Order: sequence, then C-alpha cells, then structure tokens
Amino acid sequence: IQATYNVSKKVRLKAGPYFSYVMSNDFSGYAYDGYLREGDPTGQKVELGHDDGERGDYDFTDDLRHWQFGVDVGADWYFSKRVGAYADLAWGLSAIFHKRFKTIEQKLYPIYGSVGLMYKL
Repeated sequence: IQATYNVSKKVRLKAGPYFSYVMSNDFSGYAYDGYLREGDPTGQKVELGHDDGERGDYDFTDDLRHWQFGVDVGADWYFSKRVGAYADLAWGLSAIFHKRFKTIEQKLYPIYGSVGLMYKL
C-alpha cells in the first residue's frame, strides 16, 4: 500500500509500508588475514590466516528472519505521456537476525534501492 502525491503532471512522490517473506537466504563466509579477541576486546588474541584451516569460517543462515517489514519511498518522473523513470528506496525496520542472535552486536537492517524505466500502456 502506498500513498502518492503528484507534485506536477510529470513528478509523483510515493511512500508506504512493505511486508516481505524471504524464501531463500544465506549469511555465511569466512574472515582471514587478521585476528579476533576471545570474550571481550582485551581477551586472548586468535590469529586468522589466509589458507583453509587457518580462516574463521561462519554460517549464520539459520539465525536470519524470514518475515521482514519496513518503509518504501520513491518518485516517478514522466518524460512524456507514456515514458518515464522511477527510483525507489526500501528501508527495513526489522533487523535481519532474530532477537536471540547475539554474535554480531549491531543490528543489521535490509536496505534496497531500485531505479528503472517505465512505459504506460
């Protein structure tokens, strides 16, 4: 659902909420060529190398949320009666990880942008 406001015959602003269900997701990888601290920032230093077995592998896929919600804002600009362009920004208000997930201290939020051309039939 979006509310729209026509600034002029050629420009339309739009905003509204979005709800989505993520069917397939992945948050995995590895850290390398650095170090981590155990427990707290002054804890035991753990070196991470570059080769297999020396890297810090992680997979947080099972901790990702499937349901997400946020706000979508954008603008449409018509070059002519039928042809135009649009730009949208969707900003998630729900963090990508479940509340019980504590490995990454900062909350991460999804942000998506899109631009494109449109043709009115």
